[in-house]
Amino acid sequence: MSIMSNENSEDDVRAPAAIKLGDGLRLLLRKPGLELREYPTCRVQKGLIIASNSRELVEEGVGLGLPLVRFGTETVFPGDASISTQQEGNRVITRVSYNLNLIARKNLRWGGTIDSPRFYRIDEFFSRLHRRHPALRGALIWAWYPIKLLCGMNTTFREIDSAGAVSVVYDIIVGEGIIHTSVNLAGLKRKGCTEIIIANEQGANHFNLYRDSNEVTLRGKEIGTWDETLAHRASLVDSHDGISFSINEVRGARIFRGRELVANHLAWSGLNYVLPGNTTSFSYDIRIGVVP
Repeated sequence: MSIMSNENSEDDVRAPAAIKLGDGLRLLLRKPGLELREYPTCRVQKGLIIASNSRELVEEGVGLGLPLVRFGTETVFPGDASISTQQEGNRVITRVSYNLNLIARKNLRWGGTIDSPRFYRIDEFFSRLHRRHPALRGALIWAWYPIKLLCGMNTTFREIDSAGAVSVVYDIIVGEGIIHTSVNLAGLKRKGCTEIIIANEQGANHFNLYRDSNEVTLRGKEIGTWDETLAHRASLVDSHDGISFSINEVRGARIFRGRELVANHLAWSGLNYVLPGNTTSFSYDIRIGVVP
C-alpha cells in the first residue's frame, strides 16, 4: 500500500499530498487556498500540516518547516511554491521551493489598507513589548487591541516583489515519525535581511501543552506568545488526543515558543527557530507522534 495519497482530483494542481504516518496521523502539503478560510493565513503557502483522522490541526498556524524572512520590522511570507514528492521504501522525500513574496497588511472596516510605515513600527513596538514583558501583556492588550477593534482592522496579505526562493527538503521516515528537514537559503536577497525564521506551527486549539527536556510544563496562556527556550528538546502537545511535535536545539539558532488564541482572530501554537540574517543553510529534525 502506498504511504502517499492525493485527496483531490489529479486535475486540481492545488490538491494536497497526504503522507500517512500511522496512528491515524498524516502530513499534508498543499498550495494555498484549499484550507478553511477562517484565518488570513489561508493565503500563505504553508509548510507541513498535521492531520488526525481526516481532521486538520493547523488552524492559523503556518505549518512545519516553513521559512520566513525579516527585513527590519517587515516579515516576508511565501505565497506560492513548487512541490515534488517521491517515495523510497518507508521514506517520503518532499522537495519544496518557497517563493517569499507576501507581506501582512491591515485593512480598515470602511475600506482601504494601512500602508504607513509609522503605523507598522508602532504595531511592532507593542508586539515586542507584549512578547518580552509577560507582566505587561494584559495592559498592552487593553491599550492597543481596542484601537484595532474600533477601526475594524483585519489582516490581509499583499503580494510584493519576491525576496528570493528558499528550498526545503523534508525527508520523512514514516514508521518513526521523523522529518529530517534541510533548508537551503542561498537564493534569498540579503540586502537589509535581519533575521530568518523557520516556523513550526499548528493550531492553538489543539496544541495547548508545552513540555521540554528541562522538565518545564506549561499549559494554555502559560506558554506565552514569544518566549525563548534554552532546553535541548521542546515539544507541543495536543492534550486531548496526545499528538505531539518536537524539535531539538541546533547550534547557532535560538528557539522561541509561542501560542496565541483569540476567537475569530488568532489560533497558532509553535516552536520557531530564529537565525541570523546571513545564514545560508540549516538542518534539523521534527518528531511527530502520539504520547501517553
